[in-house]
Amino acid sequence: AYGQTGSGKTYTMMGNNNDNNFNGIIPYAVRDIFEMKSNFEENDKNVKNIDITMSCMEIYLDSCFDYK
Repeated sequence: AYGQTGSGKTYTMMGNNNDNNFNGIIPYAVRDIFEMKSNFEENDKNVKNIDITMSCMEIYLDSCFDYK
């Protein structure tokens, strides 16, 4: 997410911590990934274990430098 300060980037990505009805993109994606993992492990006899690795990065107060 990229945009001006106060434009709603964090709300869009993370949602509202005080209200579970307003989750952001990241909580929805993580929930769906773990639901799919559970479904595969329960329903597919060939799947014994699925490992999930996730990483996130936040760039805060980023600035560009003009080297001339």
